[in-house]
Amino acid sequence: MVHVQRQVVHDGSLLAYALPKGGNDEDPKDRWVELTDDVAIPLREHMEK
Repeated sequence: MVHVQRQVVHDGSLLAYALPKGGNDEDPKDRWVELTDDVAIPLREHMEK
């Protein structure tokens, strides 16, 4: 599972971090997302390096 607290958004020609869609400081809309093994295993291996 991954805790999504920020997303990457386009700000003109720049990339920036923002709260997930519909979020604000009072209700950030963060969420937990389950990953498939195709993503979770390589991610876990990378994080262990």
